[in-house]
Amino acid sequence: MAKHLIEKDINNVVQLLTHWEGKLTWKKLVDKFHYECGIQTTRQTLADHEKIKTAYDAIKKHDPKAVPKSPTLAMAQKTIEKQNILIGVYEKNIARYEEQFSRWLYNAKKSNVTIERLNMAVPGKPIDTTEE
Repeated sequence: MAKHLIEKDINNVVQLLTHWEGKLTWKKLVDKFHYECGIQTTRQTLADHEKIKTAYDAIKKHDPKAVPKSPTLAMAQKTIEKQNILIGVYEKNIARYEEQFSRWLYNAKKSNVTIERLNMAVPGKPIDTTEE
């Protein structure tokens, strides 16, 4: 049975994707995640998480350019390509967070909640929403 993923698991999958070598398929990703992290899951479980889906799509549609002849240049190009993929993932996540913030701000104003009230410090230990 597939396990529900917590934030740490999701970040581990995204990390696997940013360092992916070779052809990428959902089955290969599920197998690699099981091998690396010891967690059995399904393609559907992974695809349900926006961060994973975004990273997967970025890697899938990435078209690697011709590899330079110099090993040093090839390694540098590979590093740059991985960084560009990671930047794309981060940009999409930031856009989602900006949209979510705008929605929260609208709903807060509609409910007469002030910015000052929203910015108040959390008393004691903050609640961890990543655990089940």
